Amino acid sequence: MAELIMAALRAIARFISNRDIERRWAILWGYTRLRMRAAWSRLGARSGPGSIRLAGFTVHYGDPGLLAGLYREVFINRIYDFETAVEQPLIIDAGANIGLATLFFKYRYPNARVHCFEPNPASVDLLRRNIAENGLKDVEIHATALAARTGSIRLYVLPEVAGGDIGASTIHDYRLAYHMRESIGEVEVPAERLSPYLAQPADMVKMDIEGSEGEVMGELGESLNRVLNIVLEFHRIDQRNRLSPILALLEEHGHNYRLRDPRGGGDFRSNLELIVHSRLSYGPATERFVRDPQTGKSRFEKL
Repeated sequence: MAELIMAALRAIARFISNRDIERRWAILWGYTRLRMRAAWSRLGARSGPGSIRLAGFTVHYGDPGLLAGLYREVFINRIYDFETAVEQPLIIDAGANIGLATLFFKYRYPNARVHCFEPNPASVDLLRRNIAENGLKDVEIHATALAARTGSIRLYVLPEVAGGDIGASTIHDYRLAYHMRESIGEVEVPAERLSPYLAQPADMVKMDIEGSEGEVMGELGESLNRVLNIVLEFHRIDQRNRLSPILALLEEHGHNYRLRDPRGGGDFRSNLELIVHSRLSYGPATERFVRDPQTGKSRFEKL
């Protein structure tokens, strides 16, 4: 616990010292207010759904404690940050939940085109509200799960979690282990493949889909050649969702990668999750990824 607290304090110190971050004091003040609201919620003084201004956005949420953790990861630790000179980057937000990562992408790149995938109906309601109320353009919401095949699939959730279970998963045993429960709710949701949305090059694929990442990454196949950046949250589930095939896929399709502990403690063995950051690599500088700013068309060109 002490190690995690120190890691969190170091992350906040790095955030404060980085003068290149726009509106960093406003972002930090929003986090402080959110933590205070979460503390009041634990005391029963102000619990349940609400809304708050964060980083210049109005954010509707179901639980302030859950939102505080997400906000720290996304806006303070900036786990989904990436650099691009493209004026209108194409971004995939797989496992969008209530849309916090999409808000971050729009904070970083206001003209970005974003595809949001979220299967949990309770989360989708807040996602739509957060996108609409902030007037975000070029954001398409897909109320579906991602899978190897198009059709329908069971989603396992905690129905009592206000505003949607952030750990909703299509993997039954993972959900039981995550919440240490003997039973859990379920709902039938549509499912589709991600690869059709990568017919053109994508600047970022963010993936937090609670145990289905191995299946979805396997379905992408050659589409990985058209993805410049990937940030994937890996969830270990015995032999059904293993890290090594995912890393092999990244290597096969020209990606360099690094691993990090989402909690900041560095002890991978005690965690179900870790973050995989990858970036498309072109070897000894023989080609580069370019996009025409006037037409929006992208291509690889030889140097």
